[in-house]
Amino acid sequence: MFVPLPIVIVVGFTLLLMVGLIIRRRSERDPLLGSLPPAVGSKQAIPRNDSPSAPFAELPPETEAQVRLLIAAGRKIDAIKLTRDTTRLGLKECKDLVDALG
Repeated sequence: MFVPLPIVIVVGFTLLLMVGLIIRRRSERDPLLGSLPPAVGSKQAIPRNDSPSAPFAELPPETEAQVRLLIAAGRKIDAIKLTRDTTRLGLKECKDLVDALG
C-alpha cells in the first residue's frame, strides 16, 4: 500500500506535537513544592485576621509547620513563597510574617 510522503510527514508532526504537549502539561508542577500550582479563581477559605493590631493573615497549622521547617533548613525564600501562595498577601507582608515565625 502506497502512502504519499506529505501525509506521513503531517501525521508524524502531529504525533510529535501531541507528545510534546503531554510532556509539557506533566512538567507544570511546582519544582519547590512538588504539587500542582493553585487553580486560578479557586475558592479556598483563607483564615484572615482583620483586626488593625495584627495586619497579617493567619497560616493554617500544617502550613505554619512547613514554613518553620523551611526556615530551620535555611530555605527562607521557599518559606516566603509558600506563605505567599497560602495567604495571597504581598511579598513584603509575607516576608514580615516569615521573619516573625523565624
